[in-house]
Amino acid sequence: MKILFVCTGNTCRSPMAEGLFRALAPEHTCSSAGLAAIPGQPASPQAVACCEEVGADISGHRSRQLTREELSSWDIFVPMTRAHGEVLEGAGVPPEKLYLPRDIGDPFGGDLDTYRACRDRIAGELSRLRDSLGCARIVPMEERHLEEISAIENACFSLPWSLQAFREELINPSAVYAAAELSGHTVGYGGMRHAAGEFYIDNIAVSPSHRRRGIARQIMSYLIGCAQKHGGSFISLEVRPSNAPAIALYESLGFKRAGLRRDFYEKPREDGLIYTLDFEQKEDMPC
Repeated sequence: MKILFVCTGNTCRSPMAEGLFRALAPEHTCSSAGLAAIPGQPASPQAVACCEEVGADISGHRSRQLTREELSSWDIFVPMTRAHGEVLEGAGVPPEKLYLPRDIGDPFGGDLDTYRACRDRIAGELSRLRDSLGCARIVPMEERHLEEISAIENACFSLPWSLQAFREELINPSAVYAAAELSGHTVGYGGMRHAAGEFYIDNIAVSPSHRRRGIARQIMSYLIGCAQKHGGSFISLEVRPSNAPAIALYESLGFKRAGLRRDFYEKPREDGLIYTLDFEQKEDMPC
């Protein structure tokens, strides 16, 4: 999902929203712009400082003016006030593409505490935005996730891993596992192992009651990002030929069919298609 945060000068509210949402939901593409911005201005020092306090780095931000040409490039626009939203709608942004939070006042000229209050107000609206999109929060797998992950595993596979097997992955230095959290519950997981720059996905699973919401794509995007950050040369997986939705997902993310493993799966017995994503050939991953 491509999301644009909009305010007036693009030095306070919208860059804070961009930085906070990037940290909250890294599987999405987001940016920010101003309706009356002077291009090239840094974010205000107070905005940079209060975002840094919560792990969001906007120190490299430079303001930019929203152009009419890019109005069709974004899936969702998030104006900081309803007045900003009215300008966007008047410029041709369809109402269904506007997410209108409660008005967030401009902290420009205020002290650090004023900016902190603005940051916290923005953070609350961003959590609601994420939930409204049906988006899960993708985080490293921890012990607290294992009971629900085990239940998902048993619901999804004829030969499920044991709870202890997942517990062992927590201390495996070559394993990278992620959990998808939504409304206080673990609704999916994915994991892979790596050696010498090669990454192999063990499994991806989403609770049957939470499918068709893009959660598997979020998990895959997270794992792909991890492999890239670790300097991986490629990432590979196996999939049943009968699993058309999974194949469509992998191909949409740039994976290419690379081979076949005969009788790879059991219960029912089926071949395994090998799909591989070569990072040397594809640098930018879609979300």
